[in-house]
Amino acid sequence: MIHKHGADVIQRKNCSRTENVGLSKSHSEADLPSKQAPKPKLKRSESTVQLKALPSYMVDNEFLLDYHRPELNSIMECIKSVFMMHTETWNIWTHFIGCLGVVCLAVHYFIHESESWHQSLSFAVFFAGAAFCMGCSTIYHVLFCHSERYCRFWAKMDYCGIVILIIASLPPWVHFAFYCTTYLKPLYIGVPVVFGIGALAVVLSDKYSGGDYRVLRAVVFISLGMTGLAPAIHYIATHDFFHWNFYFWLILACLFYFTGGVIYATRIPERFLPGKFDIWLQSHQILHLCVIGGVLTCYQGASKLAQYRISSLEECPGPGL
Repeated sequence: MIHKHGADVIQRKNCSRTENVGLSKSHSEADLPSKQAPKPKLKRSESTVQLKALPSYMVDNEFLLDYHRPELNSIMECIKSVFMMHTETWNIWTHFIGCLGVVCLAVHYFIHESESWHQSLSFAVFFAGAAFCMGCSTIYHVLFCHSERYCRFWAKMDYCGIVILIIASLPPWVHFAFYCTTYLKPLYIGVPVVFGIGALAVVLSDKYSGGDYRVLRAVVFISLGMTGLAPAIHYIATHDFFHWNFYFWLILACLFYFTGGVIYATRIPERFLPGKFDIWLQSHQILHLCVIGGVLTCYQGASKLAQYRISSLEECPGPGL
């Protein structure tokens, strides 16, 4: 019995020693760095950061507080981010879809509506200007977060596209409004081109292309658009009320552009509710929608005016260009 009892005591001590060793081993393993495979990290383009985490060159609107893409330094990562939700998502898609829409509209027009080479030329300028504007805008918003060099270059191209769109919108109107008055066409197209060159000098400069000069750029764009008022006033003053219907569309287009410019400059509505419009309905998205509305109404009016001039019984000594 004594021998058996002693064996039991020795066995319990051995078990206790084994448990203590196991506990100490588990504690020591817990203190060591985990050898488990680390959890896969999200790609940088799949994550968003707050405004305060952005480098200074990416701070374009201080009223958008969250859901910003970080600096990616990769074109492929920037392209992947197009399909994710962040502050630039709808800025990208509105003008990407708008650019495709302009291309489709141009194909439709040249196949089904264009009847002469000079008609095609004036509308080709318009379609090219609109597609260039929305295309540059799309690329800018995609590559905005690539690097400072990409951001600044494509921002200038974005502004350049707006200037070109404004100038390119005039040839169809001027050509068909003064269909028989060829000497006025160089004047009413040339003056906006000269002002447009001045506007390009402003928006392409390093000084005035930054975020601090947003209001100045808006004033430049709106002022350039106002150069189209001279041929509009001339046309309305020399034609009866029936012809005003055509220029109603041009006035509506100007209202779209003007409204978009004011909203862009004032950053409404996010100015009044910072952080509430980080994804949806921010001022830049509204500007994009206004640009699309302006392009469509401008086309509608110009195409109606062209159809009237071509189908009219009026004859000119020679329409020319």
